[in-house]
Amino acid sequence: SLTFFLAAIFTNNIIIGTLALALAGSTLAFLKFNFPPAKIYMGNSGSIFLGFTLAAIAITISYAPLKREIALLTTILILGLPIYDIFFVTLMRLKNGRAIFKKSKDHFALCLISIGYSKRKVLLFMYGFSLLFSVSALIISRATNQMGILILAVVAIICLSLGKKISKVTVDG
Repeated sequence: SLTFFLAAIFTNNIIIGTLALALAGSTLAFLKFNFPPAKIYMGNSGSIFLGFTLAAIAITISYAPLKREIALLTTILILGLPIYDIFFVTLMRLKNGRAIFKKSKDHFALCLISIGYSKRKVLLFMYGFSLLFSVSALIISRATNQMGILILAVVAIICLSLGKKISKVTVDG
């Protein structure tokens, strides 16, 4: 939400920026009580609402002039962490012969926990990973096409190498 706020401000979209900032504020207030040891949990309804609102914000922002086509990937990078997790889970399930729509414990964060990381360390790692996507998105939204391609390549290499390491983890059901 904070990255969408900055992207909206960069393009003078004050209304969407305000909505993104309000969403960021409420989410940060929630995260205070959700940080381990968690006192409250979001649940499915909260995560669906959050995803829908972020998607609505994503499609309403104009990211760059026509000359910088690479800036169109800004949204994908801002939402990089959930997109990465979807691809990671799908590939893990296909690799292990599991149905891709059936619940299992092979999400990226759960694999990190099964390696032995504490919930707190996994959460901090995911915050850092999300920050990588967000900073990359903001740079790409302002950079030339060539610089954007270079940044995308670096992010892709990081994602692939991390996914390759984590994919070796075996998880139960």
